[in-house]
Order: sequence, then C-alpha cells, then structure tokens
Amino acid sequence: MIRVAYEVSFAVPQPGMQPVMTGVGRVIQELLRCLRVDPNLDLRVTGGFGGDWNPMITSLSVEKWAASVLTPPIKAVKGYRAHSRVGERAAGVLYRFQERANRTGKKVSSTRRKLRTLRLAALRRIAHSSVDWGVGREDIDVFHSTFRSPPDWLSPAVPRVITIHDVIPLRFKAEYDAITLGTLESVIASLNPKRDFVTAVSQYTKEDFCDLSGFPAERVIVAPLSAGDRFRPVTSESLFAEVRGRYKLADKPFLLSVSNPQPRKNIPLLIRSFYGVLRRLPSWDGNLVLVGNVKAGFGVKAIQEEIEKEPGLRGRVIWAGGVSDEHLCCLYSACEAFLFPSTLEGFGLPVLEAMQCGAPVVCSNTSSLPEVAGDAAIMVNPKDEAAVANAIFDLLSNPARRRELAALSPRRAAKFSWKASAEKVAEAYGMAVKLEREAQGGR
Repeated sequence: MIRVAYEVSFAVPQPGMQPVMTGVGRVIQELLRCLRVDPNLDLRVTGGFGGDWNPMITSLSVEKWAASVLTPPIKAVKGYRAHSRVGERAAGVLYRFQERANRTGKKVSSTRRKLRTLRLAALRRIAHSSVDWGVGREDIDVFHSTFRSPPDWLSPAVPRVITIHDVIPLRFKAEYDAITLGTLESVIASLNPKRDFVTAVSQYTKEDFCDLSGFPAERVIVAPLSAGDRFRPVTSESLFAEVRGRYKLADKPFLLSVSNPQPRKNIPLLIRSFYGVLRRLPSWDGNLVLVGNVKAGFGVKAIQEEIEKEPGLRGRVIWAGGVSDEHLCCLYSACEAFLFPSTLEGFGLPVLEAMQCGAPVVCSNTSSLPEVAGDAAIMVNPKDEAAVANAIFDLLSNPARRRELAALSPRRAAKFSWKASAEKVAEAYGMAVKLEREAQGGR
C-alpha cells in the first residue's frame, strides 16, 4: 500500500473565512473523493505548501477540515512537529487569533489594523520558533503537490508528484499578475527530472509544459478532468422560474458563455459575433448570458466597452456574474447553445459541464478543446469573428442541428470520469515510488 500525502490547501478555507471554491479546489476535491477509496492507497491530506504565507495556520486548517468536514473523516499529515507542549499551545493560540481576525466584519481604524497585524506577526514568530518543519520518510511514501511547488520541509528521500493545470501565464506574462506568475515559475523551478513525476490535465498541457520546461515527457502522466456529478440536465420548472427571475431572463431564449473575464477567454469577439447574428436574425428576441466571477478577471473593461459600442446590444447581453452550481446547471440545461470561444485552455472544463447537461456546444478548435469536445461540438477558429457568428447563426436557424448536438453532448461527456482521472494519478504515484525504491535498493 502506498502512503500518500495529498496537498489540499486550495480546497480548504482559512480559519474563520467562508469557503470559496476555485477550479483548482474543485479538481482537488473530486480527485480526493476517488483516491481515498483506492484500496492500494493510504491517503492522508496535508497543507503548508511551498510559498505559503503562514504554513502553520494552513496545516492546522487542513487538520480541522479533514476531521470535521470530510465524510468520513480522513487522516492529516502535519507539516511540523512541536518541540514541546508550549509549541503546541503557541500553534493553537496563533490559529485562534487568526480565526478571530478573519471573522470580524467590523470596520476598524488603520491604527487598530496595524496593531492586529503586528500581534499576528509576533505570534507567528513565536509559534514558528517552537516547531521543526517537515515530515520524515517514515510518514509517507509519496507527496502530491496539487497546485504550488512542494514545500521546502519535505524530506529529499520522499518522491513527489506535481500537478500542472496549464502553463498559460508563462506564455502571456503581460496578462497576469506577479503572484500568479511567481507561483507557476516556482513550481517549474522546483522540479527535479530525476525525482519527480508530473500529472497534466490534458495532452495539450503535457506537450506545452514539456516544451516550455524541458521536463522529460516520459515522466508526465495525462490525467484528464471530468464534470462533477452535480452537472446533469435540470427538469424542475420551479428552479427554471427561479433562475429566470434571478437573472432577469424573462421567458426569452438565451445563449450562454461561462468564463472569468480574462483576455484569452475572447469575450469581446464573442459579443461582436453575437451582434452580427442579431442583425442577420432580427426576429430572434433572445439574449447572451455571460457567467463569470468579475473579481477573478482583468478583462472587464474591454467587455463593457464592447457592449456599449452598439445601441442594439443594450439589454441583450446579461452579465450574471458568479452563480451557484445549482443555477449554473439550470442555465446549461436551458440555453439554446453554449459558446466557448477561448483562444487557449489547459483543459476547458465548462465545455464538459455544458455537455453533461445536454447543451449544444460551439467552441474553439485550439489548444486542449478538441480533446474535450471531440466530434460532439461545432468547432471554430476563435480568431475568426465571422466563423463564430456563422456557427451561432446556423444553430439558431436550425433546430434539428441543435437537437443533434444536444444528443451528442452527454455521450461525449460520459467518456470522461473522475475515477479514470484518479487511476492515472495513482499510476503516477506507483511509478514514483517504484523508481525511488529501486534507487534505494541500488545504494
């Protein structure tokens, strides 16, 4: 049995804060659900990843999450060992102080905020000086870093598996902030081609990563993602009514696009293509619905400017912002078509989610998207505005084609599963441990 330390920090909220699930967090949780029932694995969770602002608090947060949130509970691997009971108490005080600081909703003066920051820094220093960092060879057989670089405290004797979701920020550095770039750069800098194995979410991501990093392709395992079980066709009329009222959709038909407002998501071109379709189909009275977290993107201004350019678009583009999974399933199920003209994707999970809900799909023919959509979608050049508009026009004016694609979508989505993805990840664990044991035996 392989003892695995599975890094879950991106799925675990900081103390006192409400959970906010990111795409990476979703992947971590779905894989955890499947990996923990693998009879060949003894899976534990851990926190305190490389570059963490406060690894002690993260480690404690993971312990509490594993014991009280996961069902059934799961063992956690501590990222540190206290020198004494004083050290353990110091860690507990630090955690509780951070929890209170995060929970307070009151506005405080800058002076009080600075004092609170100084107290936290002092407590952090005391607590950190009272522990030794790291886990030893006797605790685990392999460490799985799911987003950031593996922690510095990890024993050199422990083999590592690192997940690469994409390397897009390194291809378009001007479009990303320093933290995002620094995180990815540190991951790649930390890799050791003689020690590590990598899992990539698509064949495209594997090839792009190997090309950029020079990492040996034979040590990269492709573990494709899948849509969660919650993404299924919705038939509840009351839920449809709730969603239509919430996002002011009335009873009109609508097209749907789901992505955070980043330049590579290509939303301004989609809006221009949509306007072209409206001019060709003046009798169609539907709208374009945009779903995405405005705070998670940096292309908001360009999208707003595109909407304001044409008077005919006012009221026809509905920016729904971030929505719950329940409402998103409803939107996927009710849309005339799902549109995803992204120029570059590591995987493209919204396409699979839409397909699993039975939506006809129009998506780009670039990067990883052909791997995801196969022959079950209309695929277009995302830089060709006319091609995107023609694909939308053809679907709206051809109900039979919409029905055909709607039938193909769930069949395509069924080719992907989290169980299959977890099996590939487990394969990487086995390869990493096997090579390490062979190396130990040869010494």
